[in-house]
Amino acid sequence: MMNDKKVVDDSVAFMSMRIALLHSVAPKQLIKAEIRRLLEKIECADDDLLEALSTRPHRVGVLEDLQLWNTRTDYHPDRDRIGDAAARFWVAQALATGILLGDATWPGVAADDRIAAIMRSGADGLIEVGESQFRRIAALAVDLVEWLDRSGHKRIAVLESPLGNSLVTQALRDVGASKGITLTPVVWNAPRNDRSSRGHTVGQSATQFALDTKDFDLVVYLDDVVSGSRFIKLHDALLRALGQQRLLSIAMVFQDPYGKTDPQLRQRLRRRLDEQMKWVGAPMSWVTFPQLRIFSADGGHQSAWQTPIIWGESDLVAGKRKVNLVFTLLDHFFAILDDLGSPRSRFRPYLELAWCTDTSGRPSTFAPGFLEASFRNYAKVLRSPTFKVDMWKRAIERFEKDYSGEIEWFGSEGAKERIDWIRDAFLEWGFAHVDDHRIAHLVWNAIDAVFVTSYPFEKPRPSRDQDATPYTMDYNVNLQALNRHLRKRILEMAAGYIPQTDSYNWYV
Repeated sequence: MMNDKKVVDDSVAFMSMRIALLHSVAPKQLIKAEIRRLLEKIECADDDLLEALSTRPHRVGVLEDLQLWNTRTDYHPDRDRIGDAAARFWVAQALATGILLGDATWPGVAADDRIAAIMRSGADGLIEVGESQFRRIAALAVDLVEWLDRSGHKRIAVLESPLGNSLVTQALRDVGASKGITLTPVVWNAPRNDRSSRGHTVGQSATQFALDTKDFDLVVYLDDVVSGSRFIKLHDALLRALGQQRLLSIAMVFQDPYGKTDPQLRQRLRRRLDEQMKWVGAPMSWVTFPQLRIFSADGGHQSAWQTPIIWGESDLVAGKRKVNLVFTLLDHFFAILDDLGSPRSRFRPYLELAWCTDTSGRPSTFAPGFLEASFRNYAKVLRSPTFKVDMWKRAIERFEKDYSGEIEWFGSEGAKERIDWIRDAFLEWGFAHVDDHRIAHLVWNAIDAVFVTSYPFEKPRPSRDQDATPYTMDYNVNLQALNRHLRKRILEMAAGYIPQTDSYNWYV
């Protein structure tokens, strides 16, 4: 049985062969073969394109992802029409998030209509999967624009709260432009925090937003509601900042397939929005959206979309990526640290996988409970609340624009700079507070190993009370083709829609 001292002494040497494999370069021919399999499914397997896409080195982890998506999108005789459409979207998404991810937000990427055509194919597939919801967007946009045209408001802002309502606000502006009505987009990346003791709040952000939109007669806020908690928080903050005469909040309401909806919360939100609708004389405040269909996909099995919202959980749909790298990673890393010493750790199996062999390839075994007990002891000081608070403050000082959400773009070097800073600051704090510096190294190596090994399954997400403001970065011209094509299709739906004379009753 290994003793504690040996683990500490060998902490730097302990590396997982699995991690090394995932980060090693995959053979070009294997990558090319998997890309070909994907693109043949949508008849886009151009030889020159295949060569271009497979020439850049790709990790084995990317190869495994391609293999997974190829399995999921392979033809099956029992797959239905909606399953076929979903597969077309997944092909585009797999290519974008795997092969094209490296320069996804680089504005200097040259236009390539072959890639854009793949994205358009994915958009058509998504439209077919969620046609009823896309048609509801088109109808909502037409009826709302008709009312805005009659309302007498001269300057109208449309609040975009990326990424949840990006596509809807884009569609609303497109429909307005088609009828000669200008609707001005104003982005509001609100923090998630509503407690002043935790830093920058939603209310403070809403006050600034009100100053940014002071010259507008009306601000339209459209957003989705599943549980309703996020919407009511933002609506209340906006109402206090903008006043009753300048805010129109419209909830796009979806049924929660997991039954977590709070009826009382929804009723409270509904009453507030209906009252506000009457203040501004609007035709709607509560728009129900149809449920997505169950369909047959991989293997002919019955499948449901990951979210009740067809455009949810995919930033490709919005044409932009929402991130806050430094602060989301800090949240994630401290969540890993807190978790590793707990009896029911969800991350510890990933650490066991990462540390299952040493650098010579020899298997390493752990006595039952060994890692749990080790991290309860080793990380006791490092898990202190003061550590996270101190790291957060130092990150705000070092990356002020990241905190305020004012970043426009940074590439791989910028990402590396931020991750390196987190590592160095973590170790510096650990050295200052832990007598045995090897323990700080051990804990950091564990967090890093868990992060890499678990990433496909446990991706970093901001905490519910995070005060750092997220920011968006536009996708390059080729990946944006998916967003542009969705908007084109929605505008076509809007052109064939007849406005309702009693929109409110129709939507409820």
